[in-house]
Amino acid sequence: MQPAKPIIEEDIEAKLRRIPKYRVILHNDDYHTFDQVIRWIVITVQLPIADAVRITYKIHNEGAATVVIVVKELAEHYMDIFRGYGMGCTIEPE
Repeated sequence: MQPAKPIIEEDIEAKLRRIPKYRVILHNDDYHTFDQVIRWIVITVQLPIADAVRITYKIHNEGAATVVIVVKELAEHYMDIFRGYGMGCTIEPE
C-alpha cells in the first residue's frame, strides 16, 4: 500500500477557489441610520470602519451594495444576522 500523498497548500487553495461564492447584498431603506448600518457591517462581517462607511454610502446612493463575497453557508448566516437587525439583505451567486 502506498503512503498517502501529502496535501500541499497549493492543492488546498485550488480546491477553495472551486467552491461557489455568494455576494451578501444590503438594500437601502428609510428606517436605519448611517451609524447603525456602519456599526452592523463592522460587527457582523468584521470589516474596517472605512470600508463599512464606503459600503453604506454606496447602499444609500445606489440602492444596494455588496458587503462581502463568501461561501454560501456563511452568506446565509450573514443574511440572517442582517435581517435580524431589520435590514433588507439578499444573497446571490458571484
